Amino acid sequence: NQEWRAQFTADGGGVFRNVVEMATEDTIYEPVTQASRYVIGVDLAKYNDWTVIVVIDALERKVVWYDRFNQIDWDLQRQRILQASRHWGAPVLVDSTGVGDPILEELEKTPHPYEIEGYKFSSNVAKAQVINSLSLAIEQGELNLLCDPYMIDELQSYMYQRTASGTLTMSAPSNKHDDVVIALALAWRQCMNWSGGAMPQMVMDEQRIGYRSVTR
Repeated sequence: NQEWRAQFTADGGGVFRNVVEMATEDTIYEPVTQASRYVIGVDLAKYNDWTVIVVIDALERKVVWYDRFNQIDWDLQRQRILQASRHWGAPVLVDSTGVGDPILEELEKTPHPYEIEGYKFSSNVAKAQVINSLSLAIEQGELNLLCDPYMIDELQSYMYQRTASGTLTMSAPSNKHDDVVIALALAWRQCMNWSGGAMPQMVMDEQRIGYRSVTR
């Protein structure tokens, strides 16, 4: 890990600071434990992008697992999202903007023990709220990241840009992706919702202890 970590330059004028310093978690993933509470954020592939699933331990405030894939059909993507939710016993927050909306509808129709909701980036303000919350968490040392080159590269490449009309926006450069960033930000949003008093009601079955949020 030390060899590739040295490739990343110090944080500059990007959206995220303190990224390398917070990339402390090994990519040899930890097993699921009943003492932890997990949340999932999902960014669905658009055109040549990647679908990304990120799992955060909401109690320990650390990324414990993520998956990144593309060029597979929607049904298989849906199954992978549901399987991740079942495995980690976790509710899911999906980017439902654009192509994500019909996929979210299919996910919601599927019988499943954990809540699946959508978040629509309907404006620059809506996007800024989610991204700024993640940025502040990483900068202040509140969220431990994986020692993963794709995760670190996307976070460090994510930049502020000003449009011709003068509006300040945030996005990845044209030659980069932002799928990990969006999925991570959605998972972190769930952590923040729970910290604000929306801790999930426990739901038990024969196989595992899970949970479902009972607030909106």
